[in-house]
Amino acid sequence: MKNEMKLRIEKDCLVVLFYGDVDHETTLAYRDRLVQAIEKEKYSKVILDFENVSFIDSSGIGMVLGRYNQVRRYDGCLYLSRLPEATRRLFDLTGLFSIIEVVDQSEEVINRE
Repeated sequence: MKNEMKLRIEKDCLVVLFYGDVDHETTLAYRDRLVQAIEKEKYSKVILDFENVSFIDSSGIGMVLGRYNQVRRYDGCLYLSRLPEATRRLFDLTGLFSIIEVVDQSEEVINRE
């Protein structure tokens, strides 16, 4: 699977779809692109969709935490969606679930008022 990140806008949400590995080789480019997209529109809801992620390392976790802090500056919320089991276990070990909400589907957040 090719490593890539796609951005999709739905209503007032930025939906970020990751594919392949989210690691030290990919996160720098992903981070820069996400910082710019979030800064430009100041989204109140950002959803990170990990359904197609095959691997994530500490760089990926750091990128997620950085985007959480960025979105919070605008009183927004960051959500994690469709986590594969290995990714879910890793995020659970880091304690991210105590500050970031996990949803089964992006539509749960998109359709919230």
